[in-house]
Amino acid sequence: MDKYDAEVDKIWTRTDLTREEKEQADAELYRAVELADQRYHTGNPEIEEQRRIIMRHKRLAGFYEQHYRYLPEFEQAYRIFEEEGAGDNPIQIADTMATLEMHKEASKHDPEELHQYFKGPVEGKKGNHPYTNQQFLDRSFHWIVNSITYEYNFLPSETPPSREQAGRIAKRLVEEIPAEGFTGNTFLFGLADPKDEDMV
Repeated sequence: MDKYDAEVDKIWTRTDLTREEKEQADAELYRAVELADQRYHTGNPEIEEQRRIIMRHKRLAGFYEQHYRYLPEFEQAYRIFEEEGAGDNPIQIADTMATLEMHKEASKHDPEELHQYFKGPVEGKKGNHPYTNQQFLDRSFHWIVNSITYEYNFLPSETPPSREQAGRIAKRLVEEIPAEGFTGNTFLFGLADPKDEDMV
């Protein structure tokens, strides 16, 4: 994903594009990288379907081990998803909370200051572009929408929300849930056990 990271940095640091144009370019680039990723795309539909089912099962098991599902912020998010007709997928909501937390953390700081991630060189990364907190907020809003629509949060027979519906949900999550309850490391979300990644 290093090449993706470098290319997406170029998109988000451009000044000649609107936020919507950046989001579209980022989504197209992400989809192209995802399609080229042989870990998840074998070309065999049956294998890919089984992989999605196993991944979803393991992520669901991991979700039920997390304490944060009892926090008020998670409850508020669930209510928003439910009111928008998308409250029946805990994996989707949990995955979204991790990206929402990054957004909320950045919202606590001066919009013109460099985002904490970009204040210094990042080990193992080349060509990191400096982002202000406001630029990071614009970018992370796009990540929230992506989390809501991410196909691997759904069974093969399920249809993810449209980007329009996801945009409405993301806007409500950002505007209606206070940032105070987000600490920067509460809503970590992943597989039940790192070793399961190899199995998937």
